Amino acid sequence: MAAWALQAPLAFWGFVGTVRAAWHRLFGRAVVWLLFTVWTLLVLVGGSFVVAMLVFGGAASVGDPPGVNNM
Repeated sequence: MAAWALQAPLAFWGFVGTVRAAWHRLFGRAVVWLLFTVWTLLVLVGGSFVVAMLVFGGAASVGDPPGVNNM
């Protein structure tokens, strides 16, 4: 939840910055804001995925029967 508390407002801020820069026809700045937004969303989703893998016990390996994990 700490990742969401930090990254979600940053992603929203990046989205707002992208829209404002595009609205004012500052397309170079809009691209920078868009890259910032994408980065924050990737960190948010990636961090959430890592936490979920730690909490729920990892992923099954290739060849394991369904329902078997490696932790």
